[in-house]
Amino acid sequence: MLTGLQRAIQRGMEAVGDNIPPPWGPRIEFVFREIGGFIWLQITLIVVFLRVVLSGLQASGACFGEVTLLFDRDWVFLGDHR
Repeated sequence: MLTGLQRAIQRGMEAVGDNIPPPWGPRIEFVFREIGGFIWLQITLIVVFLRVVLSGLQASGACFGEVTLLFDRDWVFLGDHR
């Protein structure tokens, strides 16, 4: 899903850059790509950070007796026991 969104945004930036006359079109396209890359980097870092924090919480809960997991291995929320 995110890859498709990223590609759509890339095509949109290229379309904007192509419709603006040179030399401004390529310059604006370059700036948009740099800003876009920075935003995707931040999104990636947030996802990695959340995964590390949630994994740490899960591991610490498993070490202290009663297990209070946020997610189990089958991606089912606790309280949704089958």
